[in-house]
Parts: sequence; structure tokens; C-alpha cells
Amino acid sequence: MLQYRLKAKVVRLLILVPIVFISFGGFSQKVEYRNYDRYDDTYIIGGAKVTYSDKVSDTITMTDDETGEISIQINNSGGNIKTLNGKLIRQATVDEHGTHPETIAKSMKKFSVYLTKGVRNLLEELKDGEYTFCPDYPTIDEQGSVAYFEMWGLVKTAKVFPGATAAQMKASQYIDPALKKQIDNKVIRLMLGAPKFDVLYENGKPVPYSIGGFSVKVKGHRVKM
Repeated sequence: MLQYRLKAKVVRLLILVPIVFISFGGFSQKVEYRNYDRYDDTYIIGGAKVTYSDKVSDTITMTDDETGEISIQINNSGGNIKTLNGKLIRQATVDEHGTHPETIAKSMKKFSVYLTKGVRNLLEELKDGEYTFCPDYPTIDEQGSVAYFEMWGLVKTAKVFPGATAAQMKASQYIDPALKKQIDNKVIRLMLGAPKFDVLYENGKPVPYSIGGFSVKVKGHRVKM
């Protein structure tokens, strides 16, 4: 799901209604939307400055498991966000014990709870399956605010079983387009009005960091994180 950042015409958007109230389970939370710039599916919030890693291109030989037809595809990797406001972003990678730094772990939990609660009513309309939220590369700045994310949309995990064809796996990922659009739009609004997260310090100085994505399971129109 990585895509090299190409120069694109920027759309600068100002939210005209800065304060709204979102209800979570019987209580209301004040949400203040922030100004942002949008480049295609990329959202840069609050005037943040970003740079990207270099793109690496390679070719992949693909074989269609139904027709046997062979095709060559170009695989682009890299091009993902590297620095925020001149500082290298601490990625959400685990240490030798398989755990995230405490601050990142707490923010990942808060992030998943916040988004799931905010869009739960729509998620419960989905068919059974596992779904991945795709605000990719959500990045927290030195003040604890969401400063960057890429929105690739809700994705359903393919159902894999012995003998499954590519067509069958693709069909198992189907999401109703109208419902998907509602969910994606709601997630974007939630990201633009996200609460503050903990500030990450390294060597006594605040640094920006990534918190990664997450998935939820839907069964019987009930959501399980």
C-alpha cells in the first residue's frame, strides 16, 4: 500500500465550522478541526513540513492462477514519509522483545479506540470479516498532534482457503461501495479532529513518531477489536 509521492496540485482546505460535538456511547466530546493541505490521498495538517524516502523500483513476474498467463509488473517501494518538520520520524517498530516503546504503545491503543468508537455504528453494518483501517502512516508531531496521514480507505482481509483462486479471494474482499465511502469519509473527519497524544521523547527531546494502522473484526454486526 505504499505509493511514491508525486508532486501534485495542492488543495488547501479550511474547515468552516471549527467546533462540533461527537457523541461516543452517551457522552459528547468537543472536536476542533484543524486546517490542512491535501495532496491526492495525503493529508498534511497544521502546516507541517514533510520529506519522503527515495523510491525503489523493481519488477515482479505474476502468473494468473486461472489462465496461466504471465505478466510483468513494476513494484514501487519507498516514497513513504521520512521526516516531519525537519526531524526524523520514529517508526512504530518493535524492540528485540517484540514490544513498542511505552509512549507509542499507548498512542496506538488510544488511536484504535478513538477511531473504532467514532465509526462503530457504520462498522456494524458490514458483513462478517476482518477489516483494516487505512489512515496509513498517521504521524504525531512534537506537540502530540496528528500532523500527517494517508487515506487509502477501508480494506477487507481476503478469505484464503485451500484451492482458492485469485478471483475468489478478490470477491471475498468486497465491501459495499456506498458504505465504504461513508466509513472512509467519517475516518477522515475523525483524523482531522483527533485528540492529542502523548509526546515521545528520545534523549530528552521531543520527536515525531508513527503509530501505524490496525484492524477490527466484525461478526454478526458486532465489532471486536
